[in-house]
Amino acid sequence: TLNAAPSTDDGGFANLTFAWANNVGRPAKTGSSASYNFNAANPAANTFNATLTATDAGGLTHQVTKQVVIPAVGGGNQPPVANFAITCQTATTPHSCTANAATSTDDGGFANLTFAWSNNVGRPAKTGQTATYNFAAVNTFNLTLTATDAQGLTHTKMLVMTIP
Repeated sequence: TLNAAPSTDDGGFANLTFAWANNVGRPAKTGSSASYNFNAANPAANTFNATLTATDAGGLTHQVTKQVVIPAVGGGNQPPVANFAITCQTATTPHSCTANAATSTDDGGFANLTFAWSNNVGRPAKTGQTATYNFAAVNTFNLTLTATDAQGLTHTKMLVMTIP
């Protein structure tokens, strides 16, 4: 539902008439609001331009066009959410830190996900739910996880790690 209520006029809101148009062939409408229905299963078809023309009692008009995007409800693949925790064993050298992506989520289920790990200190990239890195001394580095679902959508999370 589109609403013209924010519109103003020096003669007052009650003096205004409104006409709604769009660029997707839906019928033009009049009144201070207009409703359009769309198929939420096809989000690409749920974007349109709505044009509101306000006319005051003296016949003066003002027109504004806005893009309206209606998000898909249900249905449709959503990107995963990459998340991970890190535990470190520092009692021995080398210090060992393991990152685990077990808290990542996806609308298609956790088993649907693949994981890729990268860092900014030249260590080899890794794949899988966990990644272990060893350090001989104190170190700070960025660890990045990219989670990918079965349809190829991705999400990336990066943490700054300090090895004590």
